[in-house]
Amino acid sequence: GKGETAYRLEQMLLKKNYKVALWTSPHLISVCERIRFNGLDVDAKKCLETFENVYESANSLSYYEFLFYVFLSMTIENIPDVLLLEVGLGGRLDAVNLLDADLSLICSIGRDHQAILGNTLDKILIEKLGVTRAGKICLSALDSDFLRSKAKKYTDQKKTQYWDCFSSGQLHSDDHYARRNQVLASAALLAFENGFDSLKNFDAKALKSDNLIFPGRREVMTLGALSFIFIGAHNIDGFRQAVKYWCSEGHPDEVWVSFSNRPKRDLKICTALLRRLPKKVKKIFTFFEHPRALDIEILQELTNESQGSIEFATDWKQLINSMEKDSNRKIAVSGSYYFIGSLMRYLLERGAVR
Repeated sequence: GKGETAYRLEQMLLKKNYKVALWTSPHLISVCERIRFNGLDVDAKKCLETFENVYESANSLSYYEFLFYVFLSMTIENIPDVLLLEVGLGGRLDAVNLLDADLSLICSIGRDHQAILGNTLDKILIEKLGVTRAGKICLSALDSDFLRSKAKKYTDQKKTQYWDCFSSGQLHSDDHYARRNQVLASAALLAFENGFDSLKNFDAKALKSDNLIFPGRREVMTLGALSFIFIGAHNIDGFRQAVKYWCSEGHPDEVWVSFSNRPKRDLKICTALLRRLPKKVKKIFTFFEHPRALDIEILQELTNESQGSIEFATDWKQLINSMEKDSNRKIAVSGSYYFIGSLMRYLLERGAVR
């Protein structure tokens, strides 16, 4: 939820005429997507120029840290009113935590990057809460009573002002993920402009549900009669929310999924979630070429364990080519953002409309 929430806040702030700089990761098509100023990806030539200018002073950094350094270097040249930073991994040890946030958001908690963040939800929560600051504001959309109580205890000890969308009655368990992100972003904007106490007057019922799309998040591409709807959902919590969305509003004809390397247990849970979709929805696991892609043998094994409810397509490019002359088909693409980016690039090469 953090990427979409960041994009939502960007749009809301721009509508109010704030100058906004936005940092996100990963990118789908171009590295320039990670660095945005006033709603636009940074110009490629400007990006390369900055790379070259800062390389000698920052060549010891990791790939992610170097790009963030480039973002900060560009931001210094044109100071915005608002700096929006999506955390890459966890929070406490992430490069964005170099800066002190006036307002921090915790969208949801899922078991991801466990080797670094810990193998329990409360450990992962503490890592995420590491971006909070004493005397500042933290908002969350945690649907677990246990995690909310942990967050409240942590922020009280740190003297951080804490407010949660579920505890306050603004969100409910049956709200799908897009609604959760919308409510959290709207509450954050109110607190940013009017202070923590203004949240007492926040009313999510006044927010009309929207159909906004963002890069890789309900974004649509069309190729002939085929429509591809991209929903990145790379961990259990995200995949559960994606399935809920497809059942309530998405209504795809097919769902194509491929994962990056993940624990076998997580993959089996995601497989079980996918099988909950109606029988009329065709479900396909597929493989993509990338250093972080899940081994093809594991995908085939998961397919076999689905007892015929999920199909396996070795070559998704060939699958697209074979379908081009079909009647209208709505295909949801999910799983790894690296998979989504690969498929997007291929569609653009084939002349798809974005």
